[in-house]
Amino acid sequence: MRWILGLLVAFVSVQLVRAADVDALYRALEQSDTATVERFVTDHYRDAGISVNDTLTWENQAFDQIVNWYNQYTEVIMLSELPKPAEVAPYWDNWSAVLTQGRWDWRAFFADETEAALLANFNQFLLAAHEYGHALTYRYDPEHEARYDYAINCREYLADRLAAALLEEVAALDARIAALQRRYRALIDEINSQIAPQYRYDVPTLAALEADCRVLAVEQPTEDSMTPYASAFFVRHALLQAADLPSLAELYAIHLLPYWQARQYPASGRAGAVTTGAALAVGGAVAESVLTYEQRHIVFAPDGSPFVIDAGSDPEAEPPRVRFSYGPVGSPVEAVIPPRAVEGVVLNEFRFLIFSAAASLGPDRFVALSGGGGLGNMPILLFDVARHDGIWQLNVIDLEPDRAIAEAISFVGLARDSSGVLSAYLLDPGTADSESTWRRILLDPKTLKPVGTSSLATPDLGYPVAVGPSGETFFFDNFRILAADPDGRVSTFAGAGLQGLKDNPDPLLAEFAISGSAIHPRPDGGMDVLDYDQAKASYVLRHIAPAQ
Repeated sequence: MRWILGLLVAFVSVQLVRAADVDALYRALEQSDTATVERFVTDHYRDAGISVNDTLTWENQAFDQIVNWYNQYTEVIMLSELPKPAEVAPYWDNWSAVLTQGRWDWRAFFADETEAALLANFNQFLLAAHEYGHALTYRYDPEHEARYDYAINCREYLADRLAAALLEEVAALDARIAALQRRYRALIDEINSQIAPQYRYDVPTLAALEADCRVLAVEQPTEDSMTPYASAFFVRHALLQAADLPSLAELYAIHLLPYWQARQYPASGRAGAVTTGAALAVGGAVAESVLTYEQRHIVFAPDGSPFVIDAGSDPEAEPPRVRFSYGPVGSPVEAVIPPRAVEGVVLNEFRFLIFSAAASLGPDRFVALSGGGGLGNMPILLFDVARHDGIWQLNVIDLEPDRAIAEAISFVGLARDSSGVLSAYLLDPGTADSESTWRRILLDPKTLKPVGTSSLATPDLGYPVAVGPSGETFFFDNFRILAADPDGRVSTFAGAGLQGLKDNPDPLLAEFAISGSAIHPRPDGGMDVLDYDQAKASYVLRHIAPAQ
């Protein structure tokens, strides 16, 4: 009996907390309090048992901006501010003009100014829940776009389903929110009815939408083409809000968690505690250049010290031009190769020369690798930049002179072991009957010319970043560090495969956001990591101890 009573007390306490939160939400809608609405959305998803991204940040734009979005690369949600009372009229004027070319008379729809203001802010609340739905979907299921042939409606529907479930749970806790939800459904039906027929979507059934989310052929919108995109949003929410949806916890268990679980590999058991140092003084933006493409790589030298490599290219020039800057982290980055033409480099009609990977070989030498980029149409060129007698010189090595083979390479990478020996990796994409295979090209330590090759038959694991003391290749993939033994066996060295788990000492519950050759395996079995912390907008040095 005492156990049952304890559960009841806990349940009542949770309900009181949730009711208090909903009351704060309603006050925020009355007072145009954008920050409280954003905090409520985050907290409610977390309360449903979903692990949320603690490094995700909200940024706000002017109230009259209709396009809100989530950027999965910067982990930022851009949301328009909730309009203040004096801004409500221009807010709805703008929605009417952009979506219906002024045909929707919003003043005739709303009962009074108070309702117009509340529903404007309620609209932004639902859009906030929708954008966070995107964040959760990318967090747990980063491949979801490809699974649906990159159909825009599918990407949007997955976020809508989470947002609608959140709204249903909140409405069940507060009659005022439930009343706003009912009026909101009438609102979106009204706006959609005023959209020109050629831009308005027919309403499918929810069953049809669930069976194939591509049923609505939605195009990626711009500020000038929002009407059909918005119509599809209205249609999806009309269907979802009329349905008896599963709880957020159930949606998480059915539609998010399994995709994360399917990406997991066995733990290697070789990593110990993770510690995070201070932010690194990397310096300003990529060095200014007149060239078209600029990339910055933060990498480790063989002795474990961090360096900055800035690489630029102008493939439109004939012949193409490149330039490089280099220096240790914390010091000025020196322009070592000013913009110059690279004779003998011939690009095809796509005109790409992008430095996908770079590596440091010490204070007097570094390399940058161009090719692949997922396009499979670039020459595989290693740019060797070295200082001799105080003068920096550039040498270009073609790692795949057979152009027919080079054009089949989809991704490239560089990985160096702790002794400084460098390898280039080329991903042969395979065929319908064969798996993709990483080809490792061992490079001569002095000339950097190929001296041997081997194959690594592994799944597509992101990109290689280092070679370990036992000959294993470390890959960075979905915010984790994987280890692939020479026989192709893959294990998780560190990382949960989820955005936003910084500063966690457990190596399998930590998140990493590295690029290039930004890890340094130590001879003791530990690892140093140059990691980018989005919330701090800075690189940090993290240490992974060897397992005890």
